[in-house]
Amino acid sequence: MTCTATRHGTTESAYTRYGCRCPIAIRARKCAEWRRSKGVYMTVDSTGTRRRLQALMRIGWSGRELMARIGWQGAALGPSFYGPRMHVDTAARVATLYAQLSDVRGPSTVTRRRAERADWPPPIAWDDDMIDDPLAQPWDNKEPLSTDVIDEVAVERAMRGEAVRLTTAEKAVVVHRLLARPGSSVTSVAHHLHMSNARVRELLEREEGAA
Repeated sequence: MTCTATRHGTTESAYTRYGCRCPIAIRARKCAEWRRSKGVYMTVDSTGTRRRLQALMRIGWSGRELMARIGWQGAALGPSFYGPRMHVDTAARVATLYAQLSDVRGPSTVTRRRAERADWPPPIAWDDDMIDDPLAQPWDNKEPLSTDVIDEVAVERAMRGEAVRLTTAEKAVVVHRLLARPGSSVTSVAHHLHMSNARVRELLEREEGAA
């Protein structure tokens, strides 16, 4: 039988689902059985991968083109890319591709318009070190228009760790107040707000400049 391992995405699925009995598929099946017996699973949370693909589509890279570039045999982004977890190798390939294309405008206007209608954030909206965090939010993707009026209720909620939409000005206030607490640091505030350290420093500079 012709090996279907590459065609079907993973060698284990080629063995179990499609009946492939080539040496590669058999070896993959044995490795998978060993991993399960030891409690070792080669999967990661798919949030970051999904965000990277959506961001690339937002700047004009079609699903077909992205699949071809990571070596996935398929016409578009299939269900494997929208589940809660995915194989670590696939996630790594997408991350590498994202690093290569995140500042390169893609050729598909249709894809870009569809992504805009879906309100998928572009690469510039994501911190590289936070894009994999399911709780992280894109920079100002849906920020309220007014950035001058401070909503003290929203600020207090954010300081308590609640998920709340804030303007840039409100974020700066939260950062400043959290850092004023004894024992606080840029890193602890970044973790509290699900931001990068660089973003916290930027907001701190904004608040200090406005003072």
